[in-house]
Amino acid sequence: MSNKVIKELQKLLALCIEINEKTEHTVFFDYAGHVDTFGVNINKNGWEKESVAEYLTSVGGDEMTASNIKKCYKKLLKYKEW
Repeated sequence: MSNKVIKELQKLLALCIEINEKTEHTVFFDYAGHVDTFGVNINKNGWEKESVAEYLTSVGGDEMTASNIKKCYKKLLKYKEW
């Protein structure tokens, strides 16, 4: 994994944490190192028992590029502004 990809993943994870801390939404970031894949899901207005998270994205393998991670970041960014 390139340093550029790692930096973009770090920015994405930081955004997930910021949304969890500063909004009523709950973001889930899952990373599977053995297959180099991540996924992001969000519960608008917070997680509750038996609630279903909205799937935002899953990226892995050859698709694990800085560009694709930035696309996920942009999708998630709208939840920071709510």
